[in-house]
Amino acid sequence: MQRPNAQSVRPLAETFAHIAAARGDHPAVVGPREAVSYAALQRSVVSLSSGLVGRGLEGAVIGMLLPSDLAYVATMLSILDRRGVFAPMDAAWPEARLRSALEMTRPAALVITPEQAERVSGLVATLGSPCELLVVEGRAAEGFRFNTVRAAAEAHPQHNDLTAPWTEDSLYLVYTSGSTGTPNAVEGSHLSLAVFIEWQARTFEVGSECRVSQLAPTTFDVSLRDFFLPLCTGGTLYIPAAGTRYHPILFPRWVAEHRINLMHSVPSVFKLASEVSWTNAKLKGSFDSLRKLFLSGERLYVEDARQLQAHLSPDAQLINFYGPSECTLIKTCFVVPRDCSGLEGDVVPLGRPIEGCEVRLDGGTDAQSGELVLESEFLAKGYYRNPELTAAKFSSVARPDAPRLRAYRTGDLGYRDGQGLLHFTGRKDHQIKVNGNRVELGEVEHCLRRMPGVSGAVVVASDSRQGADPILSCVYASDGDLAEDQVRAHLLQHLPKYMVPTNVRRMGELPLLTNGKVDRKQIASLF
Repeated sequence: MQRPNAQSVRPLAETFAHIAAARGDHPAVVGPREAVSYAALQRSVVSLSSGLVGRGLEGAVIGMLLPSDLAYVATMLSILDRRGVFAPMDAAWPEARLRSALEMTRPAALVITPEQAERVSGLVATLGSPCELLVVEGRAAEGFRFNTVRAAAEAHPQHNDLTAPWTEDSLYLVYTSGSTGTPNAVEGSHLSLAVFIEWQARTFEVGSECRVSQLAPTTFDVSLRDFFLPLCTGGTLYIPAAGTRYHPILFPRWVAEHRINLMHSVPSVFKLASEVSWTNAKLKGSFDSLRKLFLSGERLYVEDARQLQAHLSPDAQLINFYGPSECTLIKTCFVVPRDCSGLEGDVVPLGRPIEGCEVRLDGGTDAQSGELVLESEFLAKGYYRNPELTAAKFSSVARPDAPRLRAYRTGDLGYRDGQGLLHFTGRKDHQIKVNGNRVELGEVEHCLRRMPGVSGAVVVASDSRQGADPILSCVYASDGDLAEDQVRAHLLQHLPKYMVPTNVRRMGELPLLTNGKVDRKQIASLF
């Protein structure tokens, strides 16, 4: 395992402040209504940081119920500056989910917009722990400041120990789905994120020329790449209006207008948002400025990668990233060769582990296949206020030269090929038994996707009411006139009968979650 030099990595807030001092007039963030230079953004960070200190909020967990805009960026940086922990939340969440997140997080303060004050005040009052409500006032150019909407009656609890080194700090909380229906909060490490951002910038030669789009919802950890990569390299972060993000017409125009050259996205989402520009004469060339496209979050299919490369600039890099939220963004990487030359099979490899990580394959028939277990000193800390789940998924690895080394069991299945490349084959929880035969749902999905006219497919399994084998059902997306009986015939031609779904349903497009991944729960509810 090649280990990064963690001792040379600085706190993210310190890195940003250093760049702001050196590149004061350079645009730091360009939002839909306002842009701000590094110098002006740093003034806002200093002002907001002072507001946190004055309220006794240093080192505390602070919820952020803000849209992705300049105020969000300044607030996040100020929390970093005061060694706090930021917990993004979404105003569009149903009240029950927001209440659940607040009860789990118990933030010392919650930063909101003025419009949310009435709705949130009642929720905060029932938490049973002190929580101050703050709004961000002012404009980015003049400097933001906090105003207290609701003061806390007690002293604020501190999460990070300010007497300990910053490398021990937690930095953020992001929510992942839980098997019980209640989300789990992943507790991210400041050091782990700083090490990753330094690695990505160095490995892909990202510098002050980068123009990075902010596309991921702020409640997902992948948004951290969007924010910190440009702001820690002296580049510019571009935030589109909510209605522009991934719109098939407005999004390509926005990318072209701002000459975006680096983007993080989900394969299926980027394909949907960009494919109109492939055939619309007025939009052709919209993505010519793109030089680095990082894709993650789901399988990247070879055919999709080949199509994307055909419509990107010849010198654009297409990179496949892999890593669960629990592992600090990314732990394997694969640069897709031009025209996908040399790739075998239908799915692009996960690649090789990045610096500071090893991947062990556990429980397979040999050492080259099984569950992907990620070993690194730079994982998340665990699940916030859930030591039982943390102990079940994370474990220490005894190694004298790496005392902080831990392992995380991903639940993902894969294998390592003869070249040492890792490949994803499916989820442990997506394997079922039918008539005593093991069925990997991903294999059925692959077969569906190979059928001409199918643009996407999902296979789900539901319990039989009689307690017999699970019932397989599938949905497929098609713009043409592909009938369900044609799909069933295709499956019967290529798969054993026990692998062919009982229910087959066509949809215009597959339902997506806010992070761009397919909403399997919604699909399962159809059957």
